Amino acid sequence: MFKNFALIIILSYYTSIACYSQGRFAHEVAVVFGPAALQSDYSQKTTLSSNLDRLGFGIGISHFLNFSSNRNPLRETTYFKEHFKLQTSLSYTQFKLKHDSNYIDQNPEAENAKKLKAMYGSTRITNIGSQLVYQFKNIHDFENTINSFAPYVSLGFFINKYNVATKSTLNILDLRRAVYYKYLSPSDGRERGFTTENKITTSTAASIGTRYKLAPLQDLVLDVRFQYFHSDWVDGLNPNKQLYPENSKNDWLMWFNVGYIYYLQ
Repeated sequence: MFKNFALIIILSYYTSIACYSQGRFAHEVAVVFGPAALQSDYSQKTTLSSNLDRLGFGIGISHFLNFSSNRNPLRETTYFKEHFKLQTSLSYTQFKLKHDSNYIDQNPEAENAKKLKAMYGSTRITNIGSQLVYQFKNIHDFENTINSFAPYVSLGFFINKYNVATKSTLNILDLRRAVYYKYLSPSDGRERGFTTENKITTSTAASIGTRYKLAPLQDLVLDVRFQYFHSDWVDGLNPNKQLYPENSKNDWLMWFNVGYIYYLQ
């Protein structure tokens, strides 16, 4: 039900873009890129070196529907037009995953530690969706002031296609001898708590960032996106939550990105 609702919202956003594009509204395009961190079932460490070691990378393009711009300075303005924009985005992130825990460090020769250390994976995520952006500074004021900043927050929904692979360096056909016991129990409709699959899920996203007015038709942007997936299979691991409640949280990511925005006139 929630996935259908999110799909309806996103399709409505795209329909509104098609309608508004026929009127006198301004359009902006952006290219962004930067490092991303996926919080998953792979690692329990939270040290700086551990976090840096599992960083991924993302790149994306966005379209902004600007309801109030210098293109139409004489048209009636409202609070909504002067502070809100509709952003639609297509982005791609990828991650290489491996287990990193104190248990492995403290028990390097233990059989279970070797199984965990041998397991590794990767996931590639394509995201498409929309966010409603609230800009704290008046849009006209920002557009007319070179070298100014415009902080903002946004909230929206995404449809995500993930392609995940789960592997092991142990060349053993017997799964019970090669895979950590936690991932052998059936989980969430799968035969086991690990998978290699190519599927679609949805996510809720929130962003915080700021624009910098570089020129009349050009901005720089610094953005942090928090994205919570409505699935725990995005990383390929999902131990049975009834048996292992410590793994009950879904996967989520945080993406730091910088970019360039150009105003279409």
